[in-house]
Amino acid sequence: MYYELENFYGSHRNYVKSRSYYQLRGITGKSISDCSPIKENEDISTTLKNLNNVLLDKDADANPCGLIAKYLFTDTYTLAKSGTPVSIDDSKISHSVDRNSRFKRPSNYKDIQWHDTEDEHLMVWFQTDVFSNFIKLYGKVGTDLEAGTQYSLTIDNKFTISGADIKKYVYFSEANAFGGNNIVFGVIYLAGSGVFFLLALV
Repeated sequence: MYYELENFYGSHRNYVKSRSYYQLRGITGKSISDCSPIKENEDISTTLKNLNNVLLDKDADANPCGLIAKYLFTDTYTLAKSGTPVSIDDSKISHSVDRNSRFKRPSNYKDIQWHDTEDEHLMVWFQTDVFSNFIKLYGKVGTDLEAGTQYSLTIDNKFTISGADIKKYVYFSEANAFGGNNIVFGVIYLAGSGVFFLLALV
């Protein structure tokens, strides 16, 4: 199961650079100047709460900080068959190197974080894309979807950016060891490879 965004320009230099690698690895107390302009809790929200649902100090360092974190994709999906929930497994949707070393919680993460840095959806989101239209893995449906059977998908629409013309889509694709069985992915990767090959020749 994937989600797609259109007209989200996540390759802008200021956006891509706006993160703290130390902080994402669970190291606190370091400068978060790289997160500019989103460095303090109030830069994300004036009513930001920690993972214990307690209001955070507006002047304290945002954790996670930066533009990528501020515009984190937060829509959630619930799939059901005839009213019975169908499980969506969101474990191991990120790269193993992200899970094992690049994203770690500080010891007091529930007190200082507004979003868990070991959340794999966050790890996937931090893999920024070159193009303004992109697809990201959301999860794996826990059972085969039966042809001719009616399913319902409930979307909790949390991801909105005021004034932006961003379009959102959901895809289901049969996957194997090599990824999704979807020609769109192949076309995107081949086109991207061609662009970089031509740039290398210049």
